[in-house]
Amino acid sequence: MDITQHLHKTQVRIDQRLRVGTKIIVIPTDIDASGVRLNLRGEKVGGPDDGATVHESAELAVGSKIDFGDQIVVYLLGVAADVAQFGVTCPNQFVVYVE
Repeated sequence: MDITQHLHKTQVRIDQRLRVGTKIIVIPTDIDASGVRLNLRGEKVGGPDDGATVHESAELAVGSKIDFGDQIVVYLLGVAADVAQFGVTCPNQFVVYVE
């Protein structure tokens, strides 16, 4: 993480949307003690795949991460009951929020 980025921490429940900027959506579809199953949609930001479309499902264990290009990384920091805590690193101009 460089000085133009910082870690946004947020909690998300099943079927809520974690949005990073206007084009990245992370939706937890299942949460258990070991991790989270996610639907991922959006575009990669930075690197050789900049602008490439992402539309997939993934499973994240606590402590793991998923990259959306070189500039956006979503970490699974922890889980408790039906809530997942995520950390997101991204450029400062990106807004991170739950809907």
